Amino acid sequence: MSIRTSSLNRGLMKSCLYKSIWIVLPIVLFLLFSNAFAQQERIRSKNSEFYESRGLAYLEKHQYGKAISDFNKALKMNPGDASAYCNRGRAYGEQGQNDLAISDYTKALEINPGDAVTYYARGFSYYFKKENMKNHGWMLKRHKV
Repeated sequence: MSIRTSSLNRGLMKSCLYKSIWIVLPIVLFLLFSNAFAQQERIRSKNSEFYESRGLAYLEKHQYGKAISDFNKALKMNPGDASAYCNRGRAYGEQGQNDLAISDYTKALEINPGDAVTYYARGFSYYFKKENMKNHGWMLKRHKV
């Protein structure tokens, strides 16, 4: 009788163990994957900050093409970064690409509507766009193009 009870208990224990594994395993996997995704997000954020910082350095050195390239990389990694849109808009504006600057400032304001500096910068881009159109029209009349 004790042998039969012992094998019955072992069978019952194995059955409970298998059931427990199928309950615990998904929980453990969920925790592992959620931690991995959180770690990946932290790394992505740091990389995005690196490209934005380097883009600002290029902007200060008047290397606008390189700055725009780095801001593009930062935005690819973190598309919700209003400051990267604003800084790229500044680089476009410095190159006289006012339509692109206005577009980036507008996107930054969609993300962060309370940023007064971005409203100010966008206003200047509209102003310079208007002035360029006036000057362009004057040149066309002067040269009868």
